[in-house]
Amino acid sequence: MLRTDLLCKCRRPLTIQFDLKNEIYTRYQKQILSENEYAKCKPFSNQSIYIAADGTVHPCCLAHNMYITEYEPSFKFAAHLIKDHLDQINFKTRPLEKIIQGEYFDKMLKLSKTNSYCISRCNKYKKEAENELILYDRYF
Repeated sequence: MLRTDLLCKCRRPLTIQFDLKNEIYTRYQKQILSENEYAKCKPFSNQSIYIAADGTVHPCCLAHNMYITEYEPSFKFAAHLIKDHLDQINFKTRPLEKIIQGEYFDKMLKLSKTNSYCISRCNKYKKEAENELILYDRYF
């Protein structure tokens, strides 16, 4: 028997504003740029890396995302860089230490500091943006 008293009585929104997430990140990106700041890359800020299911190793999940969705113009630098180093960044065929100390990581970390997408997603206001998105998600 289905207990209707346990069901949420919330109503679905009639429309969903899909561009809200982008607007939140863009607002913080503009603030960062006005302060002449750069992207705060994870390997520098919390000493973490991202190992994708295909075995490729990246500074973060965003780098891998930029590779698999290379159609976005601001991702081109990452897609080309990964393609050029694909045989050198696979954990299945190369030691992790060599990958991290290799040319790919060095170039990716340097280029990502000034990339607009990286700045909008990884900056000193990242936690504030995430909290704002959580509040929006809870609203619905």
